[in-house]
Amino acid sequence: MLEFGDRLSRDEFERRYERMPHLKKAELIEGIVYMPSPVRVKKHAIPHIHLATWLGTYVAETPGVQCADNST
Repeated sequence: MLEFGDRLSRDEFERRYERMPHLKKAELIEGIVYMPSPVRVKKHAIPHIHLATWLGTYVAETPGVQCADNST
């Protein structure tokens, strides 16, 4: 099992990561495990889709404006 803040070797990180198929994001940076906190429906997901809908409507009606989500 991976947990935020674990100090692991690359091999151990990969072994644990492979045993957690439900896990979507985890990183090993300088030997420390980083994972995002869980996203809550009422406090994040619903407001997020409302904001995305509003911005998408604005983009559709405003030439030259771009909007993106969850990019790196």
